Amino acid sequence: LGRPGAIPLIVVHGLSYFSYDWLGVAAALGHEREVVAMDMRGFGDSDCSVAKDYSVPAMGRDLLAVLDALGWRRAVLVGHSMGARSATYVAAKAPDRAAGLVLVDYTPENAPAGAQRVTEKVANQPDAFASIEAAMQYLGAADRKRVEAYVKRTDAGYVLKRDLFFRDQFRKALETGERPKLGVDMWQLLAEVHCP
Repeated sequence: LGRPGAIPLIVVHGLSYFSYDWLGVAAALGHEREVVAMDMRGFGDSDCSVAKDYSVPAMGRDLLAVLDALGWRRAVLVGHSMGARSATYVAAKAPDRAAGLVLVDYTPENAPAGAQRVTEKVANQPDAFASIEAAMQYLGAADRKRVEAYVKRTDAGYVLKRDLFFRDQFRKALETGERPKLGVDMWQLLAEVHCP
């Protein structure tokens, strides 16, 4: 969205979101710059990782690949929640590509109550929903249009456009207490960031 002008901006969504959630923001910010909201691997309309590699470095490389495909040498990186990890990784490891870094609803260590709530919610995701209304109820969403964009119809019912890998990882966390591996130390990455 938007028109060329100021430094472009790319938005990376969080775990329970996808690019659709950022279209309004992209339109609002697109008066002076190009804005892209991307679907990370395993989310929305992007493919799932065949190798089930959803580590921060892998998803950060995806972000760089999108910047390359767009022909953007530098951009303001906006990361929401889980997406902030990828944006931080790029800002730290490819500093020449980051004109700025915006972290929305993010911290390297989640508050225990919030982490538990998200873990339980994602772990309890069914394979499919019988109806859009059932998906809306699970997501706690009142916006039917958003939910229609976030599911796809299959023979089994309505399936979230999120790789079940994430559900299975959170189920494992509930059973064993083992948290998903990020592949990096997020505090260290933040220390390496030098852009605004």
